[in-house]
Amino acid sequence: MKVKVHKYTAPKIFGFFSLVTLFFLSGCNTYYYVPGDGNLLAITEPGDAKVAAGGNIIGKNKSYSFQAGYSPIEHLAIKGQFFRIKDSSPTYVYNPSPFISSSSSEVMGRGFMAEASVGGYLTSQNWRIGEDTQVRSKYAMPLQSSFNAYLGYAKGRIYNDYATSFLSSGNGYIPGYGYGGGVQVENFGNATLNFNKYFMQLGAHLSLYTIGLDFGFRGGFLDYSTAVINGQVIASEEMHVYKLQDFDPLFTFETSFRFQIGVKQARMYLSGTVARYNEELNGILKPSVFQCGAVLDLDEIFKKRRQK
Repeated sequence: MKVKVHKYTAPKIFGFFSLVTLFFLSGCNTYYYVPGDGNLLAITEPGDAKVAAGGNIIGKNKSYSFQAGYSPIEHLAIKGQFFRIKDSSPTYVYNPSPFISSSSSEVMGRGFMAEASVGGYLTSQNWRIGEDTQVRSKYAMPLQSSFNAYLGYAKGRIYNDYATSFLSSGNGYIPGYGYGGGVQVENFGNATLNFNKYFMQLGAHLSLYTIGLDFGFRGGFLDYSTAVINGQVIASEEMHVYKLQDFDPLFTFETSFRFQIGVKQARMYLSGTVARYNEELNGILKPSVFQCGAVLDLDEIFKKRRQK
């Protein structure tokens, strides 16, 4: 991994050492990887085409994703996903020295990941029996199971922006600013990390008329290709960047689930992904993501139009 670091001289003020201590103790929690929503579209037959969109707007972590899957021929399928997340941390206030009355730091994070995968699937026969088979088939999902395996590649980017401010107490001397109160200094910085991800995903899917259950197991490697640091970055955050370099490439194992309810043509879903990493990196890599959204079965929608 190559790390390219650009550092610009920040204003030198008294109490900088105390400020570094503040950053270590403030507990700013930013992430340098988020697992993303598992792409659990169950592609089960030739010509099958599905799209999904979901998100989470509750809490400080706001995310959304778009997914698509298609089977050009029997037993072969391709999938794609775009995932984006935005995270904002609260402001922390601390009195580091008699010469500085207050200091605050604010962290804003955001990132995205785009992925594509190709693989194969196997689908069981429709288990449905009974006199109402023809009526059910128009709207209900088939009573069947399917299994699949995919190989994929993803590319992502993480941005973290930092803003810090200091206000003198008015009783001391700040080098470069002299005596007196009300002297306020603001510093800004940012860190950008690019990464590549190589993964294999195994999936199992079960449809039960109006309910669908999906499970996915994904193992892969994260390779942080470049990292760029500009301006005045929180000391602990800068250490996290170099810590990632020491462990690069990183192995990840992700477990995903999805619960669906609806008809064959359209369904609502609730999904979640939980990731496991090296224990020493748990504090800087996000462990889980949960979303709700909708799935559209384009093949079934167009088929119904053709029948009309």
